[in-house]
Amino acid sequence: MAKKKAKRAPIAKHITEGGRALAEIMAEGLAVIANDMISQVMAKSRRAIPSQKLKAISGLAPRGTLAYKNAVLSAFAVIASDALKQVRKEIPAKKNVRLTDNEDTLTLSEFDRLPPKIQRKIKSQTDLLIGKQLGDLQKIIEFAYAQAEEETDSDDQIEQDMRDSAVGWLDGTAIESGAELNAATTVNFARNAFFFDDEVMEGIDAMEFMNEDPVTQICQDLTGTIFDPNDPIAQRFSPPLHWRCKSWWSPIPKGQLGDREIEKLKPSKKSLEDEVQFSEPSCSHCGKQALLG
Repeated sequence: MAKKKAKRAPIAKHITEGGRALAEIMAEGLAVIANDMISQVMAKSRRAIPSQKLKAISGLAPRGTLAYKNAVLSAFAVIASDALKQVRKEIPAKKNVRLTDNEDTLTLSEFDRLPPKIQRKIKSQTDLLIGKQLGDLQKIIEFAYAQAEEETDSDDQIEQDMRDSAVGWLDGTAIESGAELNAATTVNFARNAFFFDDEVMEGIDAMEFMNEDPVTQICQDLTGTIFDPNDPIAQRFSPPLHWRCKSWWSPIPKGQLGDREIEKLKPSKKSLEDEVQFSEPSCSHCGKQALLG
């Protein structure tokens, strides 16, 4: 049966806008942390005798990360909250189902109004994301210092080289792409948390894999597939599937399936499963595909 073209919906826009907002928060917060780390190194370097200068990077650690973590967590909470508001519109008969009693309590923060399952997810997501970012940033600064210290005796030049390396990383694709991937993860997780509520699932006949403008082969292949969301195979292909992925699952409410067939949500060719990956965006595989959408 021919697959229908994906209908227009605001989900991809939510992912893009959420990613942009998250990227701004990341860039600003990480810049503050990077400047502090560089100041730590230079304070030790300027006090050290020449033979001990390489030890200036020993014991280097990011400081002042709590404010950054809270900002990222809050951004995830807003993205998740917006996704829940949107998904309620897609199943009108279940729009009033509440996943927690706190959803309408405006005196609480956006995070505290979220269902516990989503809170746990974005807490874990925040910890993993920031842990990796801080580790990468520290390595970049340490490497830039070690290299510059061998090439010049000028403390000012060494400091400038570290700042240039940090800015290069902050302005590169890693922050932007990582922000959009995490926004897509949050949007899809929040949507699925609503779908898989027992009361909501009673009002759903099936799901459809959606993408307004699929670029990678696997998303092109899956777009338009109507499937049983409770099929274990389907869970492996819950978006996002790769960097810059803007796919999502759309519900087909009870009585609206018509004569459309329910299929397995899996690629038509085994080789397409290799595109389900999240290597760094600079890698040879995703540099031409995953960064496109």
